[in-house]
Amino acid sequence: MGKKTATPAAEALVCSFLGEIEEDSVDKAVKKITKWSLKNPDAELLMYLNSPGGELWAGWRLFDTLRAVSKDGHHVTITVRGRAASMAGVVLQAADHRVIGAQSYLHMHETANGAYGKTHRHRENVEFLERAQMDIARVYAERSTLKAKEIYQMFDRKEVWLSAKEALGYGFVDAVEGKK
Repeated sequence: MGKKTATPAAEALVCSFLGEIEEDSVDKAVKKITKWSLKNPDAELLMYLNSPGGELWAGWRLFDTLRAVSKDGHHVTITVRGRAASMAGVVLQAADHRVIGAQSYLHMHETANGAYGKTHRHRENVEFLERAQMDIARVYAERSTLKAKEIYQMFDRKEVWLSAKEALGYGFVDAVEGKK
């Protein structure tokens, strides 16, 4: 994503995404962002994020929407206040400028879902989850100091909580709010 110049805050959309990333909450956010985007070309989007994460597909929908409005000329800033856990950390990566509060955390873990069915379905599910996990690692690696494989290994079979300072050090955020 290229560097964009932000427009005055008066034209900006300031919104919060609080809670789980699931179909209904993402649908509301996407509709709001899309409607605003059409009425305010080139304006800035400022999103405050505090989420435990949620559904993979809903998260990718929000991620793709944010990337699309950025590509269309909107400067997207996401600020984490609290936590960006699981899929919320991935959504954070869609922003042109990624900010985290000094006392906030970024949480990463291996992909998961509730599988059921026959043995071959479980094998297919594991293959998909591993592919999805690598896709997530690639997104983090786009602006990180780490390669995708290193990121994949970082959260494979682990729950990883990164402080604001650690997230900045790995390149998962661009700035820590309140730090000079």
